[in-house]
Amino acid sequence: MREDRIHLDSHRGAMFFLEHWAPDVPDDLSGVPPKFAHRYHEATLYNPAGRFRTLALPKPMACAILLAIGLFVRRGDILRPVTREVIRELSLIASQMLPTAQRADAPDEVRYKAPFKEAERVLPRHFPDRGTRLAIVSEYVQSWCDVICQEYAQYARVALYEQGGFVGAPERNEMISEDLWEWQVADPVIVDEFRSKSIAQT
Repeated sequence: MREDRIHLDSHRGAMFFLEHWAPDVPDDLSGVPPKFAHRYHEATLYNPAGRFRTLALPKPMACAILLAIGLFVRRGDILRPVTREVIRELSLIASQMLPTAQRADAPDEVRYKAPFKEAERVLPRHFPDRGTRLAIVSEYVQSWCDVICQEYAQYARVALYEQGGFVGAPERNEMISEDLWEWQVADPVIVDEFRSKSIAQT
């Protein structure tokens, strides 16, 4: 992203503006401009009215979030039947893609290391039991995904899970029920879209 000069928002992902589409600026500016398509993964969420949101991230970053969401499943999350094969193929692609990907500095306000540091503190403990510790670690890893790009993480959950354990956020000491799977549908994860010779930046 440093070479592309694309701003990465921690909620909405890559932000493309008029100058990125020039000289042929379309009426619809959602999605990824063609000249960046080989470096960024585009994902779309739909609601009953149609297209709800289109997101994009550099492919290594998108791959990392998909792997994290697919591998570190929280209690109550149910994987789609196709997810295990998707994760298996993405893990093979990631082993080649991520080591050669370029780094990008995270914004100062984004504490992207904090969830991993907390997870490292939980794993070595002898109490609680291993299953509970892994469940806690999964929560921290998924929190990392939300810190990096919250809306892409939500796309990954809808795309990879048949049903999620997340039911909302605390508000006024109550839980607001929000079943994303009742009103959102995601583009499926197409593994071949990550098989690019050009490595995008993370």
